[in-house]
Amino acid sequence: MKSLILLLLLSVSCNYQAPVALQKGPASISGVSVSDDVLDTVTLDADKIDSDYLDAYLAEVVVPTVDTVSGNPDSRVRYRRLSELYLADANFQSNRLKLYKYYRDISLAALSRDQLHATYINAYNFFTLETVLLNYADGALKSISDIGGEGSFRAFKEIFYRLGGLKLSLDQIENEKLRPSMNFADGRVHFALICASIGCPVLLDKAYRGETLEAQLDYVTRIGLKLPRMLDLRNGGLKVSQIFDWFFDDFVNQSGSVEAFLRQYSDDLPATLPPLDYVDYDWGLNDAP
Repeated sequence: MKSLILLLLLSVSCNYQAPVALQKGPASISGVSVSDDVLDTVTLDADKIDSDYLDAYLAEVVVPTVDTVSGNPDSRVRYRRLSELYLADANFQSNRLKLYKYYRDISLAALSRDQLHATYINAYNFFTLETVLLNYADGALKSISDIGGEGSFRAFKEIFYRLGGLKLSLDQIENEKLRPSMNFADGRVHFALICASIGCPVLLDKAYRGETLEAQLDYVTRIGLKLPRMLDLRNGGLKVSQIFDWFFDDFVNQSGSVEAFLRQYSDDLPATLPPLDYVDYDWGLNDAP
């Protein structure tokens, strides 16, 4: 039995590229981690969609935590555990391959509006975690922004994954696909997309689904605004995450102003708001201790 299990592990692992840390400084970046030859041998489950596969993936590595300042629920990612599963767990590897195949072959045009948006969010989050996985280097990676060069942020623009027959970077999924499909008018999506950083909103341990997307976006926005890195009302001030600055138009187009958006999804605001300021974004890896 032990010999059979070892053989199965080896047969699966031979289809994988080993994680490689990109050099700090100019580097040639390639992010297609699974070849078409491998994916063509993968059989998807007839009754499953990406959310089903991603639920199993997230359940292995997302851990609930408590924010040390507010005491409110938060989460982190066990990237070392993710690396260990990648190297040695046949079931995890099989599930991961199915996600890659699902996203490569999905017909985006056949999806409803909410299904499409859920797929974009799920794919973005999965590919973000995969980007860290493939460059984790046994914990040497301290920020996704350092992949390809310290503080270069090249991981968001120069690593490409297949989605619906297209080759897209994280930046393209967010800014050329998802946000335009939402008419640049849904700030909640910025509480759903994660960037593998401490400054990110909460990563849920469940994938997004078309049939529950509206409720999920409301929920993740509300719990996100309970965290001081997203909304800090201490000392009589009003500081918000820099995502409100970077994607200002999305919040204004949805609610009329950033302040109106905050009132829509937070019950903690005072009647009179002080001038708006921003929390410095922490790009450190959201690695579980």
